[in-house]
Amino acid sequence: MCGIAAIINVSNNKSHINKLDLVKMSNALKSRGPDSKGQFISKKKDIALAVRRLSTQDTRNIANQPCESTDRSIVAILNGEIYNHFELRKELILLGFKFKSNNDTEVLANGFKAWKEKILDKIKGQYAFVIYDKISEETLIARDPSGISPMFYTLHDSQIIIGSTIQSILSINNKYYKLYKPAIIDFFLSDAVSNGNTFFKDIRYLKAGFCIKINRNKSYKIRSFKKIKEKFFEYKKLSTEKEYTNKLYELLESSVLKTLQGDKKVGLFLSGGIDSVSIMALIKKISPNTNIKTFSAAFEDSFSHNIVGETQIAKKMSDYYECEFNEVVVSHEDLINNLKNTEQPQGSFIETTIDKLSKKSSEMKTNIALSGEGIDEMFLGYDHYLASIGILDKNFSFLKKKYTLRGDANKLFENRKKKLVNIFLGGGVNLGLIQKLNQIFKINNSEKNRFKNYILKLHNKISNNDIKADIGQQMMYIDYTYKVAENHLRRAEGPAMNNGVEMRFPYLMDDLLDFVYKIPLNLKIGSGETKYLFRKTLDGIVHSDAVRRPKSPFALPGVRSKHYKKAKINYGKPAFKDIIYNNKKYINEIFNDGSFNKEKFINIEFFNTRLAMQKTKNTSFFDGLIWKMWSFAEWYEKKCQ
Repeated sequence: MCGIAAIINVSNNKSHINKLDLVKMSNALKSRGPDSKGQFISKKKDIALAVRRLSTQDTRNIANQPCESTDRSIVAILNGEIYNHFELRKELILLGFKFKSNNDTEVLANGFKAWKEKILDKIKGQYAFVIYDKISEETLIARDPSGISPMFYTLHDSQIIIGSTIQSILSINNKYYKLYKPAIIDFFLSDAVSNGNTFFKDIRYLKAGFCIKINRNKSYKIRSFKKIKEKFFEYKKLSTEKEYTNKLYELLESSVLKTLQGDKKVGLFLSGGIDSVSIMALIKKISPNTNIKTFSAAFEDSFSHNIVGETQIAKKMSDYYECEFNEVVVSHEDLINNLKNTEQPQGSFIETTIDKLSKKSSEMKTNIALSGEGIDEMFLGYDHYLASIGILDKNFSFLKKKYTLRGDANKLFENRKKKLVNIFLGGGVNLGLIQKLNQIFKINNSEKNRFKNYILKLHNKISNNDIKADIGQQMMYIDYTYKVAENHLRRAEGPAMNNGVEMRFPYLMDDLLDFVYKIPLNLKIGSGETKYLFRKTLDGIVHSDAVRRPKSPFALPGVRSKHYKKAKINYGKPAFKDIIYNNKKYINEIFNDGSFNKEKFINIEFFNTRLAMQKTKNTSFFDGLIWKMWSFAEWYEKKCQ
């Protein structure tokens, strides 16, 4: 991936673009693209593009961005990968186009010349791009349907300003970007911000599968280019379970193969579970001689100073597949340092974990890292998914005996309230916390229900008279529209790219996702096993320990032993159980004297009461709400002043 930026006039009265602004944005993206930089400014100086390149497809200077079409009428900048660019290149050559490089961005430029906006139906990959037509003076901006590549924008002073990071936009002038208070409520509930919003009032993210079209007359439209249709959820008409597993295996193997392409060394962020181990197994099956470096994280328990985690299992898997194993250790100090230098508030330890893994990966000259993200959301990988299905669908009531909702959520529902939006809000939202929002924030009922109403809106799109998705499909759609793109991928992609490492996600390929949506729910669940069909497909291909191992979420040491006792990993107690206690005095100061208090919408007494519960070292515990509040306070101090 790369870092891209654009400044586009959307008013004929706007003066020429300030070149210094483009330089500032480019400099703010330097860590995302350490290999080269480039820019384009139109003759009228009404559009300016900048790119910082991490060269993964053709490392030669001739392949540097911006890229132009054969006739030089189209200019394009790209953050990400077009995985089918070789196939599209062949089509374009038959149409008379010529290429000077093997870069996928050049395919994007020529493809737009040939197919205009229909290019969005043809490309497959993880991408955010800007394409400008010098003749028609039209601009197309788009973000991939899975939301892997980030794209932020703001409308400011008759300009649309685009950036791969929020900081690149703020680099021009940050005094206009104030806190968007509802975003903090979203953050506390689900670790992310909903519906295209960010923590800044005037900056938005382009939602996954959306594009912006700007015409010659400076008018523009933001729209989705992947429409929800009934056939999207129609079950695939295969006869037997074996036919489903055969097709699924074919797509899994193809997806992994696509992510191996390019001119950089490929590594793997490895846990000991089936999601990441399966990628390693498939790579070795596809290309036995491929040298893959694996990277896994352990955690230094601040109480005992023991190294805890799943690296012992990860190393066993890495050794089995004859891969080079590398371990990093996340310490108490790492967490706090990262917390104080974060671009966005952190809901967990994952940002710090990815930061350390990608630093190590970069040191080892491995600038591409694969991740098994997405399988849980496809194949119902968490207990609370199956518990929800057991409550909501009488055909699967047996699941209620095997699984429960998280925390105190079971107590919150009566029979008359058995609706998906009440039980499953996407992303494992803390349902009990919804009841406490009035204690945490000084908000009215409309603000309290804002996030729930957003999920309800998503749900209504796929559960109506025209589109009748089953419960599992509804969960998958909600998670992929919101949780995966704006939570999981945000907290992974950003820290990795800050260290010049491109994360690729084999299991977020369009063809694979489309097929999994069409698998009947009873096949996904089997007799009631998380990720049943995925495990069944890979049985005999992936090491049996990984296939049979219960779910154990990566890099969540704060809650691991509480929620995942069956995982059988080296966690006698959660790591960092006393991190709040050890920093109690400092946290108390930033809570009560922090600049965020001027916003006057957070009830700090709620957090003071929780902080007071950290009485002794022996009774201390990791408090997720205190952690989030601490993270927000640190972020506000640096970003909103």
